[in-house]
Amino acid sequence: PMPEHKAKVFVNARFEVIWEKLIEKIYHPEKYVQGIVDVQILEDEKDHVLRLIQFENRQWQALKELIVHQK
Repeated sequence: PMPEHKAKVFVNARFEVIWEKLIEKIYHPEKYVQGIVDVQILEDEKDHVLRLIQFENRQWQALKELIVHQK
């Protein structure tokens, strides 16, 4: 089975603001996660994004992520 990660956080902000930031993090994780040097969007669909992340540490394997989002 594919590894899966889920998180739950309570935030005091309007939904639209939170959603905008989450979408931004999908497309630009390098702004939020140290060590990411490149992000390639392989698929960009209405309900999901498939991306390939390259890390600063070249000994690490590239990470392919399927992110399913639903507003």
